[in-house]
Amino acid sequence: MANIEAPQYLAVVGKPSTFQTEDGTILTSVRPESIHIVDAPTRDRWVVETTQRTLERVKDLNSDNPDAVRAKEHYNTDASIYRQMALAALESLKTE
Repeated sequence: MANIEAPQYLAVVGKPSTFQTEDGTILTSVRPESIHIVDAPTRDRWVVETTQRTLERVKDLNSDNPDAVRAKEHYNTDASIYRQMALAALESLKTE
């Protein structure tokens, strides 16, 4: 990445990992395996597709499906936060 001139859109593929600190904080990182420069239309298409898939998952999580009910009970997740983030990402395309 040090050789890439800013500003650029990048596609990063990598392995995620998480670990928990002594105080209980969970930290997340991604170890990059490949990095590619992409153009703005490609990045925009990814944002739109990711938003669509995220909204589908939120809808599924809010369904009466027994697995969704169990997941919400287990993780105590407010899916509206993910919906808001997805819509904010989509909205960001309008301002660029």
